[in-house]
Amino acid sequence: MRQHAYRNDRPLQDVYQRDKCLQAHAMQAIDALEMQEHLAGLIQSARPADRPGPSKIHRAVERARDYIAAAPERSDTLDEIAKAVHCSAFHLARRFRMHTGMSLHGLRNQLRMTLALDRLREGERSISALAADLGFASHAHFTVAFRRAFGIAPSQMRTNLEARRLH
Repeated sequence: MRQHAYRNDRPLQDVYQRDKCLQAHAMQAIDALEMQEHLAGLIQSARPADRPGPSKIHRAVERARDYIAAAPERSDTLDEIAKAVHCSAFHLARRFRMHTGMSLHGLRNQLRMTLALDRLREGERSISALAADLGFASHAHFTVAFRRAFGIAPSQMRTNLEARRLH
């Protein structure tokens, strides 16, 4: 049986835990923004807690919200969004969640799902084209996100919406 000199060393356990987390996320084919936000959260959780911020929404949060809303189909990384709004990536991820209660990735997916629902209401026929237009990596990735948001597959939603139009 091997013994490690660092068996009780907390930073080594954290590195191992982060590595396992990265491997699990890589297998799930998540996008870069979600991965970076998760890592920012892990790093932040290792730091001492900040003092509560002001109640006024941070300007970078507003700019990030506007940036994502302008084109939710873009697959910008956390670093790219932070650079666009002139803010540190870790600071932006922390402040955004603190002020909005959701992650940047969560906002982008919420906007994408709203657009998807609108297009299905308008009669969009191709789920694959819809997925690609909204910036999803694949039809399957889109279907999983849609099912998570609405509880049914996009094709079933399209069928339900068509049935309502006929009545």
